Amino acid sequence: MTITVVVPIYNMLSTRGAGCIHRCLAALGEQTRPPDEICLVDSSDDGTTDLLPDLCPQAQVIHADQRLLSGAARNRGVEATSGEVVAFIDSDCVASSNWLEAIEQELQNHPDAPGATAPIRGPDDENLLARMDRLLHISYLLCLSRTDWTNTASTSGLAVRREAFLAVGGFDGSVLGNPDPILCRALVRRYGPLRVARRAWVEHLSRDTLDAVLFHQRRFGRGFVDGRSASPELQGAIALRYPALIPLLPIVRSLLLIGRLARYDRPGLATVLAHPFLLARLMAAWTRGVWEAAHGETSREWDISTERAGREAGGWESGGPRRPG
Repeated sequence: MTITVVVPIYNMLSTRGAGCIHRCLAALGEQTRPPDEICLVDSSDDGTTDLLPDLCPQAQVIHADQRLLSGAARNRGVEATSGEVVAFIDSDCVASSNWLEAIEQELQNHPDAPGATAPIRGPDDENLLARMDRLLHISYLLCLSRTDWTNTASTSGLAVRREAFLAVGGFDGSVLGNPDPILCRALVRRYGPLRVARRAWVEHLSRDTLDAVLFHQRRFGRGFVDGRSASPELQGAIALRYPALIPLLPIVRSLLLIGRLARYDRPGLATVLAHPFLLARLMAAWTRGVWEAAHGETSREWDISTERAGREAGGWESGGPRRPG
């Protein structure tokens, strides 16, 4: 079995810092089961591109002159490589040293599984803001630490058999948010559930300043709408058909978050309950993003191209920079 790792990269130097992408790529070089190929699909315009050959000299680097959405970038990486299994990891994630070894073992032991994933957690040095951002962003994946099979996963650490990936058409390259659950839904519908490699894990390096977290939650809200416009079967899509329900979304999201934390992450629950005003502030940013996207107040191009400008402008609660033009 040959394994390719594909990493989409966009402006890491200016938005997350060189240390973030360094940790991601360094972990790929420390795998107990080394990848047969590493493909970095980069569409940066901030100097990140120049760092990649030194950070990961064994990787194939594909540079696109125009910004690629994450799904399109991953599809480009699959097209340019040949591994029987394609493992996806985000540029702000760090895989445990046994990630690929555990993935390979699960797929060998369960040839009926179309793919495999690993639990997602935060790093030991995660601060309060990063922890809150991570819990709000991927609380639906907390169950991975206690199950052997799953119907959903994140590209924070998802591996798929190439044949199955191509059969379902790969990622939807046109959506800003939720290309991974859309892909997983297609895989599960056709082949059945994914395997969970519970002895491995992936650390998610979440944003750790207030401005960055507020922006991320607001953009995540816009991605929520974008993904459900593309796939109305995703949870919460009913609110797009009945906009009067949008004010209820943060309440439902908060209840789901608390329920998942109570079941799978008691320390995380204590963190959220101890900071109700921060939770409310982040939920408000997310809801604002949902409302904007549902009412067509922002364009997708604005959403994906101005994170650096938004952070330098001092945050998004007051509106941030205006849409160009």
